[in-house]
Amino acid sequence: DLIKMAGNPAVYYFNGVKRYVFPNQTTYMSWYKDFSGVKTIPSSELQSYPIGGNVTVRPGTKLVKITTDPKVYAVEPGGLLRWVSSESVAMALWGPTWAQHVIDVSDAFFVNYTVGAAVNAAADYNKDAVLAAATSINADKNLGGSVPVVPVGPSVISAMDVAPARHSTRSAVRYAAAMSRMNGVTSATKPRFR
Repeated sequence: DLIKMAGNPAVYYFNGVKRYVFPNQTTYMSWYKDFSGVKTIPSSELQSYPIGGNVTVRPGTKLVKITTDPKVYAVEPGGLLRWVSSESVAMALWGPTWAQHVIDVSDAFFVNYTVGAAVNAAADYNKDAVLAAATSINADKNLGGSVPVVPVGPSVISAMDVAPARHSTRSAVRYAAAMSRMNGVTSATKPRFR
C-alpha cells in the first residue's frame, strides 16, 4: 500500500508491518506513474507503523549520481550501485540521451545504497533483466521472500551475495522526508567520467 497522512506531503510504502519513506518525488516516480494509489490515513495510524528505511530508485529505470561526485551509477536490486565507467558504456546501455536518465541523489540518502563492481562494458549490466527483477518494492528490498537473482553480464549474482550486511544496517535508517522535486541534470551537475 501507499500511504500518507493529511497535511503532510510525505508518502510511504507500507508492507503491512513497516513504512518505507520515498525520499523525493523522483524516487517515487521511478516506481509509480502517479499518486492515484496513495491512501490518506489518520496520523495516529501512520505513527503506529515503524519506519523501516528509505525506498531506493527502482533498478533499471534511472542512472544516479550524488551531488558531490560526478561518477554515474546504474542501479541494481537492493540499492546496489554499479559505477558506469565510461560515457561509451552509458551510451551503449541508455542510448545517446543517456544523460537525461541521470538523477542526483542527495549525499544524505546515498547511505541507502551500496556500491558494487563497476560496469566496464555494456555486457556487464543487463538493464532489461534488472528492471524485470524489480517487480515491487518488497522484491527490491527483500521484504517478502528471497532476493531476486539478477543476471549480471556472464554471471548470475544476487544483491545479498554482494552486500549481505547492508540490509540490517539500512533498516535502522530513520529519515523524515518530504516529497520534493529534484532538479534535472544541469551544466553544474552534468555527469563526468574519471
